Amino acid sequence: MFNDDLDKLIPALQEIQTQQLDAYSDIIKRNCTFNTHIALLFKDFSTNIDDEYIQCYLKNNSNFYIHFSFTNTDKRDNLIYSLLLYVEKNKENYKITKVSSYPSLEIIPEYICDFDKKLNNKNEKTLFVDNYKKAIQSAKKGLYAGAFLYIRRIFEKMINYIAETKLDEEKKSNYKNKKTKMEDKLKLIKNYIPHYEEISYKNFYSILSKGIHTLPDETCKEIYIIVKETIEMTTYQIYKEDKENKRISKIQSSLSKIMNQNQEA
Repeated sequence: MFNDDLDKLIPALQEIQTQQLDAYSDIIKRNCTFNTHIALLFKDFSTNIDDEYIQCYLKNNSNFYIHFSFTNTDKRDNLIYSLLLYVEKNKENYKITKVSSYPSLEIIPEYICDFDKKLNNKNEKTLFVDNYKKAIQSAKKGLYAGAFLYIRRIFEKMINYIAETKLDEEKKSNYKNKKTKMEDKLKLIKNYIPHYEEISYKNFYSILSKGIHTLPDETCKEIYIIVKETIEMTTYQIYKEDKENKRISKIQSSLSKIMNQNQEA
């Protein structure tokens, strides 16, 4: 938000445009040159925010959407990238709000997506990726208690999945018992949680709960990164072990098949 000054609005919009293009270049992982097209109220106008008509429009309208679309000059990339902003003028101030961008700038790691597929196979209604995205979005908005809420949901879904797929029926029944405390649930599945001895997941869960209910937002902000890295590290280790186990099973099956064929011969 800044003072009612068109000379400040134009550079602010240009800065947002530049940041967006830099972010898209990072995604594509190579140097890019983009052609830009700008529309106001979704009507075609110009390729340059400095265009005289656009400046006139900005000056004479208090609330409007501005849509940037970008095409890469590299023909190997056929995506159309876009950014939608809402600009509103309130008394002496302009406020710019980012409405959406495509594709999303939040790059979801493969191991997070893999867990999402696991949960989807179990008919989970709220998926792993959704909560991961919401945690990141909340932190970006400075809503760190909200980020902790979504990370706690991720952790709960993770350990529920482990219990469902790894425990025998008796232990599974104990795990699902409403009277079973989180500390005892974690003990039941400790053999299936990577680095269980090194990381106190009881304390981790306690920190998440305190972040949601009692910790000041400033404190949540200070410890957000380590909390996020803990859930990412745990998810990655589970993903890596599952992948390794599948590889071992495949090798064992192939070797058994080869042995059986040789014996028959």
